[in-house]
Amino acid sequence: MEKQQVAPDPGPQGRKPKPVSSLGLLRAVLVVIGASVVLLAAWFAGKIGLQFVDKLKPPHLALYQNQTWDQVTNRSAVVRPLVSGDDKFDIIATVWLRGNASQQAAYQEDRYPDAASEVVEDTKDTHIHREIPMRNLHMSNIGKLSMWSDEGVRPTKAQDDIFEVALYSGVIIQNATLSDKGLTAEVPLEFPLGVFLEQNLTAEHLRASFVVLPSVKMDHLQNFSSWMPDYVLETQWRSRVGSPTEQKSLIDRAIDSFSLSVPMIGFHPIMSHCDVMLNAAGFNNTTPAHNQLWGSNASRHPHVTSRLHLRILNEQHLFNLEAYNTVHDELRRTSCGLGYNLGKGKALPHRSVCSRTYEEVGPMETRLEFSDSDHGEPEWAYAPFLSAASNAAGPLDIIPVPVNRVNCSDQANYNSTNLPVLEPSLLNDTMKVIWHVSFSGRTPRKMLFSDLTAFAPTINASQSELERIEAQVQFEHQNTLRSHRFHVDSHPRRRLVAYTLGFLSALFALLLHIVYYRRLTSTVGISIRGQWLSIARFLASTVELMFDTSDPAEKIVSGCSSILLWAIPLFAITRMEFSWRGFTRLPATFAHATHTERASSRIDAKSSWRFIGTSMLILAMCLFLADPFQRDLILIPSLLPPDPEATVRSTAHNIFSASVTAADCMSEVLQLLMNHRARTFGGMYKATVWLMVAARVLHFIEYLPAILGHIPDRAPLTLGVVIGVLPLLVQAWQAWTLPIAKTEEEEEHED
Repeated sequence: MEKQQVAPDPGPQGRKPKPVSSLGLLRAVLVVIGASVVLLAAWFAGKIGLQFVDKLKPPHLALYQNQTWDQVTNRSAVVRPLVSGDDKFDIIATVWLRGNASQQAAYQEDRYPDAASEVVEDTKDTHIHREIPMRNLHMSNIGKLSMWSDEGVRPTKAQDDIFEVALYSGVIIQNATLSDKGLTAEVPLEFPLGVFLEQNLTAEHLRASFVVLPSVKMDHLQNFSSWMPDYVLETQWRSRVGSPTEQKSLIDRAIDSFSLSVPMIGFHPIMSHCDVMLNAAGFNNTTPAHNQLWGSNASRHPHVTSRLHLRILNEQHLFNLEAYNTVHDELRRTSCGLGYNLGKGKALPHRSVCSRTYEEVGPMETRLEFSDSDHGEPEWAYAPFLSAASNAAGPLDIIPVPVNRVNCSDQANYNSTNLPVLEPSLLNDTMKVIWHVSFSGRTPRKMLFSDLTAFAPTINASQSELERIEAQVQFEHQNTLRSHRFHVDSHPRRRLVAYTLGFLSALFALLLHIVYYRRLTSTVGISIRGQWLSIARFLASTVELMFDTSDPAEKIVSGCSSILLWAIPLFAITRMEFSWRGFTRLPATFAHATHTERASSRIDAKSSWRFIGTSMLILAMCLFLADPFQRDLILIPSLLPPDPEATVRSTAHNIFSASVTAADCMSEVLQLLMNHRARTFGGMYKATVWLMVAARVLHFIEYLPAILGHIPDRAPLTLGVVIGVLPLLVQAWQAWTLPIAKTEEEEEHED
């Protein structure tokens, strides 16, 4: 038998070169560009994140002793906190109103009868006083810096001693600790308005001072050193009602040295009273107040800040005495304007230019020296640092003062009318304000974070009451990051969590709805007629958006959502597929219905079009005659005032709205009937139902004050909203009890 020869193994085949196409090159270029953009964005985001984290580092880390009080052997070489742990303290608040020019003159004449010959002690004999605006020194403080040159006589101490009247003085926070949060106080204030007509009105004309009274004993206090110059403490730092500075004890002067002073006046534009008179008389004054000159308009009208958030630094570390003294002495040398280089002149310290921030001052504010009877060496302590959070008052907390600071006779367009002369005057004799003060202890990192996330409120005098309330609520939500709670019965963090979860639940439900119909390969278990009504409803909403006058960005987002919600189900229920078959044939093809799909359609056809049309007509008429979504059928009213810009809807719009709502309700009813007759669940994923239930539950808890607290911008709960929950409850029951509708292929695969 002839042996068969076996062909030799040729080995692995050689690889053929892949063809290079322009489309492939374009894809490669796009991939490289996309990856570069992503990496660059990640690099920038990481850099910004590292910078933000770096700003949250406590500024005095290098001064820490890194030991506990029990571990320290030489206690005279460290600086301990005066208040630490569970030590209690009280906070005294005093509200000061500055007198007018005549009261100031009478005060100085009575207190300083020899003021003409009194001079402030200085090494130079002849000086002249000049005022330098703060904008020339690139500082945000409103005021002037006193500066001296060798050309004249230096002013007396009496010129810096301001006459002020205490409107209120009392303990507002009692037995607090460094870790307490959410303490509040309300103080009713009433003050005369005559001083607000002064031309040189400043933010300091109405101010509040706060003094921390520690419960720890300070009997062994020997001395103290403040970061502020002695001249400022003695003449310009009035912190509480009591005896003059020269008659105070050492302990009282030390406590006053770490007090806090906060201005209560801010300047914001309002509508000029001249414009109000002109508009009332039928004249149209088109010149906005903020473009007019200060002194003859309302571009800088005084407003009283009726809300304040106090923070005390929860700092309990020990500081190295030598390092602490270096920073403290440098502050004393440059504080309150002493560090400015004004040529051959010398800056006189003034309270208005004292930059008292946590980063710059903080625990270095006051150094206290105590005697130690056991060891004979002094011990050192630093005072608690109290500060006020910036931008802590919202639009509703900033109240305009009822005075007219405008002289209408200076305006030509006003003089051309026959209106009466309107000069600066008081609209009321006094002003009543409820002053809200809140208090929290803050760690160094939290205090820095609060300062970095301080958003200034937008004060718009032309806003309606509704818009101001909405702006206030938005501002309160922003301040949740800073742990600033505006009301005792308010829970902004809970509201933020509830709103976020509700929004995400509704968003994921929408995405799952789109994915469901995008991946749909069979119409088994789906009400085709109900889907046609749903498609018509979303198509009508898309057309309505074309004539809407809302924000363009909102119209684009809503329009894209509506298009997706009618286009994708349309392709699914018509079994439409796309494939390129040349220029002479349509790219769309329609697949034939399977046996199970035809059986499902017969079940759906039990609801005839006559029944559907009649039901929709009756439902639309009921909605048109008694609209349950309007204010006439409100179950829980809204806390908002009526919208002044709201317009009455036309009859055509009401008919259109009732028809669209009827179509939407009928589409849901048809799907529920389909599920009930087929004893299967279809039309959406079961997860979509649970997400919709979660979103609706999170919406209804807005009306439970015990959970989310007081919500001033809460929408009214109408009967229509409650009725709209009924189909959802039936869907949830069907999703819980019925199996998912399956196609023939799925059933055969299970068999």
